[in-house]
Amino acid sequence: MSSRGTLKNFFEEKGFGFITPDDGSEDVFAHVKENPALNDCQQGDSVSYDAEYDDRKGKYKAVNVNSGGGCGGGGGKGKGKGKDKGGKGGYAPYGKGWSGSPEALAGAMSSRGTLKNFFEEKGFGFITPDDGSEDVFAHVKENPALNDCQQGDSVSYDAEYDDRKGKYKAVNVNSGGGGGGGKGKGKGKDKGGKGGYAPYGKGW
Repeated sequence: MSSRGTLKNFFEEKGFGFITPDDGSEDVFAHVKENPALNDCQQGDSVSYDAEYDDRKGKYKAVNVNSGGGCGGGGGKGKGKGKDKGGKGGYAPYGKGWSGSPEALAGAMSSRGTLKNFFEEKGFGFITPDDGSEDVFAHVKENPALNDCQQGDSVSYDAEYDDRKGKYKAVNVNSGGGGGGGKGKGKGKDKGGKGGYAPYGKGW
């Protein structure tokens, strides 16, 4: 009765992920609210699930997700919150046991992707996620940092579900390398560049 597949990815902090069915059909959305067993699974685990049609999104979603035998071994994820501090449990401890920099922490909490395109005159663009999922819409009104980005830039963002469109959109977009800042840098400064070292007086 159930379908089988592989857990393609699971965003623990956001509570959802995608399952790649064994029959080669389209990836299926799975939310931890309907599938608490996801908390014990890791990317690449074999799982069974029931496909249920979601009228609101017009797609199938996974319910009653169960591990194929591999997920149960992940019990250490929750147990070692304070004690393991990044030893064996380094996969999950974004909070208490995190010893990295604030930038690394932000990267762990956010999704990452590449700015596929940005229509500056219209104020929006699309980000291609690094995890291979569907392109995400991004608007400059919610992401002013887009004005400093260029096509092909690596960015971090938070995926937020848009009920009106029935899809995820990007918010809190930040450039991965800050390279976009070079856009307008030389406008005024370069004018006196060549002689800028010496001209202390008009007649020098």
